[in-house]
Amino acid sequence: MSSVKVLAGVVAEADADAWLRDALDRALEANQRWERLARELREENAIRPDLIIPTGKRKGQNPSLASIYRALAGHEKAAAYPDAVAQAHAEFAEQHAAEATAGIVRPRPARVLDPVNGLK
Repeated sequence: MSSVKVLAGVVAEADADAWLRDALDRALEANQRWERLARELREENAIRPDLIIPTGKRKGQNPSLASIYRALAGHEKAAAYPDAVAQAHAEFAEQHAAEATAGIVRPRPARVLDPVNGLK
């Protein structure tokens, strides 16, 4: 059973509280909009089947529709504000260089005590 059918059933049963019905209606509309967009993308072959996540927890899997939209939004934002992106890159490089020259001491791993035999 699709989530749209489940939400529609819950909306139909939630006649007691107007605010609950309203919230569920909005959730149902948003879900229908996402499903419609996903269907359109699938029909247009806009999502390449060979598009695979290269790193991270979902390495080797296909990205979700939301991940694709986030990536596209990030690209559009970077294209719209190239000066801000250049400034952010410069600040990051400056901060990284300052940390490297400051000789930041990283903590050493703690020695674990064996409760029976003491230190190893």
